[in-house]
Amino acid sequence: MNYIKEYARSLSLSKSESGRQFLADMEEILSKKEIENMMVYRHHMRVNRYQHLLSVSYLSYVATKREGLNYIETAKAAMMHDLFYYDYKDKIKYPKRHNYIHPDTALLNAEKIMQLSDLQKEIIRSHMWPLVSPKPNSKEAKIVCKMDKICSVLECIYSVFSGKKKHNSNTETKGDNACD
Repeated sequence: MNYIKEYARSLSLSKSESGRQFLADMEEILSKKEIENMMVYRHHMRVNRYQHLLSVSYLSYVATKREGLNYIETAKAAMMHDLFYYDYKDKIKYPKRHNYIHPDTALLNAEKIMQLSDLQKEIIRSHMWPLVSPKPNSKEAKIVCKMDKICSVLECIYSVFSGKKKHNSNTETKGDNACD
């Protein structure tokens, strides 16, 4: 799989047949206000959390579909793997523990908006492996874990090389120059 091409497609899903099919299959979850609200949170530098979730979900959808796995269930879980309602760069409110606690926070939030299968719970809970436990066991969870890392790296590269405008020190958002 050419991850860079697939990532680029995830940014303009309606332009490809697989992207249009993904959007049709995911229509119910994409229309949930809790998912739409992710647009207001910055995630990796210039990329908001909704964009990140959409990219991870789409890449996971394509990969699991190619493998003959449960691609719709996987894509829905991937769309909720970072479902938390705070700016994790707020070091006073969420000091250094974000990476360790957010899978459980995302799982609790996901359970509030839809009934999850055991597979979906595993996907959300294990996406930060090896930083946190548990280790992903299913093929679907391993794919989402991998796609999350790929998208994170690509989003950071995109952010660094996309002509970011300089802000004066009064308006600069904390953490803009770091990709974490």
